[in-house]
Amino acid sequence: MTLLLLLLLLLLLLLLLLLLLLLLLLLLLLLLLLLLLLLLLLLLLLLLLLLLLLLLLLLLLLLTTTTDDDYDDDTTTTTTTTTRLLLLLLLLLLLLLLLLLLHYYYYYYYYYYYYYYYYYYYYYYYYYYNYYFFFVFFFFVFFFFFFFFYSISTNNNNTSTTMWTK
Repeated sequence: MTLLLLLLLLLLLLLLLLLLLLLLLLLLLLLLLLLLLLLLLLLLLLLLLLLLLLLLLLLLLLLTTTTDDDYDDDTTTTTTTTTRLLLLLLLLLLLLLLLLLLHYYYYYYYYYYYYYYYYYYYYYYYYYYNYYFFFVFFFFVFFFFFFFFYSISTNNNNTSTTMWTK
């Protein structure tokens, strides 16, 4: 009888050990998932930094180039007005992408994790209200940058001379 009791106790101990091992494996898997999430977040941050660098390079290109009509020699970098406007459009599209990435970060990493205790109808309304605000804000930002860079690239009598050339 005591032998049977000892065997049952040993079996229970083995089951407990197996359960502990399973729990440790689950914890390790969770840690691996957390590490993967951190890596994904770092990649998103790297993408954001590369996007900002591209925006700065495009802005520098727009501000330092002149048009073909300004100089006859080869000492300056020249572009056509159409190229400058296409670069401006690309710059504005990259700004839109940057705003969308920031919007994604704000809503999915801040709003949902810190305000999850609100009622569903409240943050359903709040979510669409903020979407509306975001697009109105982007509309004003887009036109501000468009007219700002367009005014930099042309002078008052609407020729293609930039304000830095003459």
